[in-house]
Amino acid sequence: MKSFIRLAVAIIAVLAVIFTGANIILHNENKGDAGRPYRVEAERIAARIENREPYSLNDYSYIKNVEIQENGFQGGDSDYLVKEIGGKLYRFDYSYQADNTSAITSFNICFGV
Repeated sequence: MKSFIRLAVAIIAVLAVIFTGANIILHNENKGDAGRPYRVEAERIAARIENREPYSLNDYSYIKNVEIQENGFQGGDSDYLVKEIGGKLYRFDYSYQADNTSAITSFNICFGV
């Protein structure tokens, strides 16, 4: 009976470590460059500006404003990227929050079952 209890405790400990590690990985999933879709949108808009094509910010989910920075950089309430296009500096204001709550919740439910 003692060996069964030790085995059960060992299995529970291993599952707890796996559970904790997986949650840490899921929480830090979008911290790298792969989790920055606003960069793709900024590149698309920059290509349109460079080719002198019209663009609408309504077509983009993350980019909220594009402006030419002529007199240095002004502060603002949002995060931004700066790109040089045709010798001019453009500021791309974006809004992005990595949301992987559904993945974490799904994992926890499946793992709990």
